[in-house]
Amino acid sequence: MAMQVETFEATELDERMQPEDAAQCAALAEKLGLKGQERFAGAPDDGGAARRIPYREMTKEERVVYGLLLPARDTVENYARGPIPLRVLQVLEHARSLGIYTAFKVWHDQAGPDPVLVGEISYSAQHLLARWGESLEPFGQMRRRAVEKFKTAARLKLHKIARQVQADLEGIDQITDDLAADLEDPTYYGVIRS
Repeated sequence: MAMQVETFEATELDERMQPEDAAQCAALAEKLGLKGQERFAGAPDDGGAARRIPYREMTKEERVVYGLLLPARDTVENYARGPIPLRVLQVLEHARSLGIYTAFKVWHDQAGPDPVLVGEISYSAQHLLARWGESLEPFGQMRRRAVEKFKTAARLKLHKIARQVQADLEGIDQITDDLAADLEDPTYYGVIRS
């Protein structure tokens, strides 16, 4: 079976603005105090058009779902679990050429399929670039699996806590019985009664 690849280019942001549009957008964003727009209407690249980020930021839901299902993180340079498909390498090359990412990580699970390539601008700004696998599971199914995985882990943790509490409750009887016996023992006070 051929390797399947899904990429996450935001094509509406990949279109190039005309140089005069880029300058006007940058000027208006600055005039309006739109600090968050600086990265979208940044300095023109070698083609005279403003460089825009063609990959979207991961949603909070995606970070949670992928985080639960793909807990291992390797830098792309050190990822050795399997081959990275050509299309993903092309996306990586393009993302690196933007010069905005501080790191590229492959999120994966040692036992599971569908690793994802994530570009990091900072710890809180992560862009989903691509994912690949033998068969790509739809995100809705992944969400359901993530919920079940979380429930299972939470149940195990709560059962462990419950067992410890039960053991402590049972142990309190032994401690209080020992204390009561010590208090009734005349040698406990250092005095021998006759």
